[in-house]
Amino acid sequence: MRRDSQGWPVEDAVVLDLDEPLEQDPPPRLPARPKTGAYPEDFYQGVAAHYRYHIGRDEKPAKAMAKGYSVPVRTVHGWISEARRRGHLEPAPRQGRAGG
Repeated sequence: MRRDSQGWPVEDAVVLDLDEPLEQDPPPRLPARPKTGAYPEDFYQGVAAHYRYHIGRDEKPAKAMAKGYSVPVRTVHGWISEARRRGHLEPAPRQGRAGG
């Protein structure tokens, strides 16, 4: 067994980078869509969680969520916008404004 600089035993261990998502880390469960009426707050919280999951893996979240729900990507973009409006996601970065 190895010892540290003070003589204490040190076991070999795997060091994890906690900023990197684990491969076996499952995506958050897609929130249930209501059949009629307004979408509840927890729906948009779930949209935000799912969005962050895919962004953390350099994936296109709207495309992945649209596939999971079998809806158009445009629909998911609306959900993401509403989640932002409700404060569950940070504002989107502005694009296409060179020279600012």
